[in-house]
Amino acid sequence: MSSLVLELQHEALNPTIGLADLLRKALVVAKKLSINDFQTWAENELNGYQDKETPPDYRKLRGIPQCLNQFHGWLPIKFSDSGSENYWSIWPCKEPISQIVALVNSKSDSDFVQVSYSYEGSKTLLEDIGASTQVRLAVGISSLVPLLDSVRTIILNWAMKLEEDNILGEGMTFTTHEKEIAQSSTYNITNFYGPVSSSQIQQQTYDSTQLLTTEKIDVEQILKFINEIRERLSELELTGDIKKELNAELNTVDAQVNSPKPKISILRESLLSIRRILEGAGGAIAAHLLISLSAISI
Repeated sequence: MSSLVLELQHEALNPTIGLADLLRKALVVAKKLSINDFQTWAENELNGYQDKETPPDYRKLRGIPQCLNQFHGWLPIKFSDSGSENYWSIWPCKEPISQIVALVNSKSDSDFVQVSYSYEGSKTLLEDIGASTQVRLAVGISSLVPLLDSVRTIILNWAMKLEEDNILGEGMTFTTHEKEIAQSSTYNITNFYGPVSSSQIQQQTYDSTQLLTTEKIDVEQILKFINEIRERLSELELTGDIKKELNAELNTVDAQVNSPKPKISILRESLLSIRRILEGAGGAIAAHLLISLSAISI
């Protein structure tokens, strides 16, 4: 019989497996092993975080606070201090994963989704800026992609940790010994995703979503990643054409991060292409590189 945990690893590396399906399988594993933290996390991701629940750091996205001008339409709000700007720029996204996937895959002409502040939040913000019109937060759709990657990476890292702890399962069942190991171990969600910028924030409340990656890049982190791929390229066992494609994408990334004005869109597309190649390669080396890639925010 196949191993439920190894199946979970395999499906986490397969981009054709929907995140909702992947989360449901993770939920099955967590419930069978009585790992409450992961069960609660999977349920929250599937159903959405409730009003009083604080979502994980990877769900705290940065947007652009905007104010409606009767002559020029929606304009960015200029704040007098960085603290206020940071406070009003963060959206703790609580939507179910299926809605986020739908937004990312939507064919909308807009690159942004519009998030409404709560009534009290809007009132306070308008008082702060001395205005009496409408306010909202515009969040780039591209910033939702790292959120989805974080969820997939959490499941992959957790499944790999279960394997390290000799918890594999057979078919849809786990032995008593495997359940005992799971109960004696600590599986904290925050240990399974990388550091998130802007994690030390205050939480604002929002009423609705009509739907950041910032435009800054961590050059050192990206260079470290592409150097690691080049060092381990022979271990990936890629075919000739695929290897040429990977090298071409690596050269593109190299050129962009060394440019005085790197183009974020080109970098993002090249890194997505690299991700697809690694996912197609499979194996432990590719899995390790995918984990490194998931830590890059762009």
